[in-house]
Amino acid sequence: MIKVWYGEKGTGKTKALLQAVNDMVQECDGDVVFIDHNSERMYDLKHQIRYVNTSEFKVDSCASFAGFVSGIVSADYDIGAIFIDGLNYITKADVDHYQDFFDTIRGLEEKFKIDFYISMSGITEELPEYLKSYIA
Repeated sequence: MIKVWYGEKGTGKTKALLQAVNDMVQECDGDVVFIDHNSERMYDLKHQIRYVNTSEFKVDSCASFAGFVSGIVSADYDIGAIFIDGLNYITKADVDHYQDFFDTIRGLEEKFKIDFYISMSGITEELPEYLKSYIA
């Protein structure tokens, strides 16, 4: 499953994502990973959740982030869910440039049975067609 929280800044996407990840850790059959662009939310998560701060790595595009996520999956075959907060802040890309990224994670989701939960900022009226099936 791929679930996306999409909307303008300040609409509660991160809060909803944090609530979902903290609830998920109790019921998930595998490891839970939370990926963010800084360390600001680290202490909002339960200790069982693996926190990854992308600012510590050279992630600067959709393609490099897709490779980064693939690397996380390849290092841990027990991952049950990956949460990504602020996809726009991590990749610094426009919402129109994410289709290949979503194709990559859909492949990971299907092959490794990993659920993805993602928050993205953007204007709701300008939501690209390829994202509509993932909206939470």
